[in-house]
Amino acid sequence: MRTTEKKRNYPLLLIAAVAALFVLSAVLIAGTVVINGESSKRQNALESVYSRALYDMCDSVNNLEVNLSKLMVASSEAESVSIINETLAQAELAESSLSALPLDMGNIRKTSKYFNQVGDWCQSYSTAIIKGGATEKFAEQAETLYIAARNINQNLKDLVQATEGRKITECVGEKRLLSLDFEFSFEDMENNSIEYPELIYDGPFSDSKKYCFHAIDALDEIGSEQAVEKAVNVFGLKNAVFKGETDGKIRVYEIEGEVDGYDAYVSVSKKGGMIIGFNRTKSVGGVTLTKEQACRIATDEISALGYPNLQPVWYNSENGVGFVNLAPVENGITYYTDLVKAKVALDDGTILGCEATGYCSAHHARELAPTVSEKTVRSLVNPKISVEKVSLAVIPDGENERFCYEVYGSYKGLDYFIYVDAETGAQADVLRVVDSGQGSMVM
Repeated sequence: MRTTEKKRNYPLLLIAAVAALFVLSAVLIAGTVVINGESSKRQNALESVYSRALYDMCDSVNNLEVNLSKLMVASSEAESVSIINETLAQAELAESSLSALPLDMGNIRKTSKYFNQVGDWCQSYSTAIIKGGATEKFAEQAETLYIAARNINQNLKDLVQATEGRKITECVGEKRLLSLDFEFSFEDMENNSIEYPELIYDGPFSDSKKYCFHAIDALDEIGSEQAVEKAVNVFGLKNAVFKGETDGKIRVYEIEGEVDGYDAYVSVSKKGGMIIGFNRTKSVGGVTLTKEQACRIATDEISALGYPNLQPVWYNSENGVGFVNLAPVENGITYYTDLVKAKVALDDGTILGCEATGYCSAHHARELAPTVSEKTVRSLVNPKISVEKVSLAVIPDGENERFCYEVYGSYKGLDYFIYVDAETGAQADVLRVVDSGQGSMVM
């Protein structure tokens, strides 16, 4: 009897054991999924840190190269100090980003030392200027430092291109998953590519504006219906709808509609009814227009919006779109403070957008005459610079503007714009032209 009960209970025990094993397996699988999920989250977070460090380092080294190229030719000690301080900051940022990457210290020793040496050099240079000491040697040393920064910058660009679409964490260590050896790339950069010194896109002035709106402050206000009517008349806007009024840098009416079947948006100033902004969507085909043609179209079309005497002062292109910065030129003076920006489709010349906040902010009548001669200005520019053109310009100066001579020249294949105060002869700014691949940018 007891034996029979045991036999009858045995299948039940077996079923219970199997069920328990199933539950245990499910728990283990769930635990593994959770652990793997957490591990994946940690790895993604780590990858984010590495990627950010790499791109921050690229940005800092690029700025370092540009600043050192400026110090090669800066002739004003006052101007040099601000560039030196910025160079110091960029060197410290580059060193910080480098230390955050998954690299053996032995493979980055020279690069790390270079950034520290640049920092020490900047502090010594600044101290010499403040104390009135000799500074000639620093300009010479800037060239050596610049060459190293340029080479590091190029190597980093190559490395970023090589890691495009790859995770840095998969390119590091003996068990790396991808063929690219991220760490060896830095080691190779240290040993073969760079001679480290032993001693140690939107056009110019596009973001430096004061928004007081000289050009429209005295004009009468218009209503929203008038604004819609203007958008319709100027751009041929179909199905135009008034979307509301915004009050940011300037009070504007926002209007939405269609142009040639594509969405379009127009901003019209409440004061004066000026076209502050315009954007439209459009599929852009191949590039058929030259830079000169795009600039001519932008000048003609934007002038017709009520912005006269404009001339293109900078150009860039990307993905079939030409970006043109236009500035008023009056009596031989270029007003960089009064910019209007335009986007041109390079397949058929369609204006895809414009932005005239700078013009409406700054444009007003000025009576300007230089007290320093052009001959004097040429003598004030660093003799290393091969001067090609000298003209007059008004540039932003913090919350104000500054009347200057614009000196364009080159040194060792690098192009510069140097701005010298037309009233005092003091150096106001140095910009270096950087070829971005799509066009020329100024930094």
